[in-house]
Amino acid sequence: MRTARLSVRLHMNRKQRLSVDQRLPNRIDGIDLDVLEIGYSPHTGTPCAPRRLVQPGLSVGNLKQRITGTLGPTVRDLTTQERYLLSNWHVLCGGPEESVGDAISQPGPTDLGSSPLMRRRNWSDGSACGSSSMLPSDGSLMT
Repeated sequence: MRTARLSVRLHMNRKQRLSVDQRLPNRIDGIDLDVLEIGYSPHTGTPCAPRRLVQPGLSVGNLKQRITGTLGPTVRDLTTQERYLLSNWHVLCGGPEESVGDAISQPGPTDLGSSPLMRRRNWSDGSACGSSSMLPSDGSLMT
């Protein structure tokens, strides 16, 4: 069920009974935490092959920077309802010459991808890792 509350959801293939000292707390720093038992089927084939529908675990990268890495999760902006694909900064940005609008390919350039699939939208450096998001040119690309 959708709510307006901020939360972190952890997805597990199977929940187990744990002793109290091994369980996650219900809240961390005022943010609700929810563990869901959800089965997933991994994508078939190689993650480096071109795919019609993109999903986490596939090869993506910044064409200009010639950087390749792994695609992360799909998220939705609660304000605009736009859907984004996430990955690490080094995968979608990759260097000082990066800019908003850089072409992102799937598979990534070092996996011989050369056709732009989407454009880099923005990036956040809220921690030492940072993350980057991209907005597909066609929302039907996302699973």
